[in-house]
Amino acid sequence: MDGDPDVEQRERAVRTLEEAIQGFAAIRNPIEEGIARAYFAGAMHLAGQHVRAQEEAMVALPLLERCPPYRAGLLGLVALTRLDSGDVPAALEAATEAMRLLRELGGTLEGEAIIRVAYAETLNASGDRAGALVAIREARDWVLERAAGVKNPEWRRGFVDRIREHLRLLARAGEWLV
Repeated sequence: MDGDPDVEQRERAVRTLEEAIQGFAAIRNPIEEGIARAYFAGAMHLAGQHVRAQEEAMVALPLLERCPPYRAGLLGLVALTRLDSGDVPAALEAATEAMRLLRELGGTLEGEAIIRVAYAETLNASGDRAGALVAIREARDWVLERAAGVKNPEWRRGFVDRIREHLRLLARAGEWLV
């Protein structure tokens, strides 16, 4: 009997990321190594391996010091992993820094949804309900505005329905903004 194709595909993706990390480290390319490690941390987070995701993210952060757009997204992921482990103050610190960078940059190359959902959720977890409501409203409006710019209806639906962070922030908005 054949194995689960989804599991096999995930395992292959993880191996590819590990090879990329090793390759970029070998040629001493810290930014590309940091990006590969950030992707690896994201894969670990999606797999529910939050401790491993956080460890990998902490290795990647200093490598991305001179690449603020990727660093911001990674800080959003760090915030989510810390929130998952119950460390609300550290999660809030990472999310606040991610949001500061996002605002300073005016956007990121990737990870903007992670930043926005992490910021709203950490504000909420820290007891700042009013701030969380503002943040989730802004996040919802951001994703819906981006989706409206996608002309192909199938792609637009996929933008909203298939990207985990978009689903997560829209779910929070639906829960909190009633």
